[in-house]
Amino acid sequence: MVSVASLATGALTAVALVVALVALRAWWHARTTKVLLLALGFLVFFVKGLFLSVMLFIEPRWAMESLVPAVFLDLVAIGSFHAAAVARA
Repeated sequence: MVSVASLATGALTAVALVVALVALRAWWHARTTKVLLLALGFLVFFVKGLFLSVMLFIEPRWAMESLVPAVFLDLVAIGSFHAAAVARA
């Protein structure tokens, strides 16, 4: 039976990939730093989703072992979004 955690990480990974691809396509047309930083933030969320998916299959009790790297990836993504918000056009 499929657990809620595996469904949630799969959904997170899929949404992050789609949004990252849209942001990269927007950067391809705009060529601005703001859009590139947004795409980087969404790519970090995609990497976090991949990381959590892998941890689900490697370690059954994955929550405590993956907490610090997941929080670090969140901070990197939030930092990228913040940099995009304060960057000059």
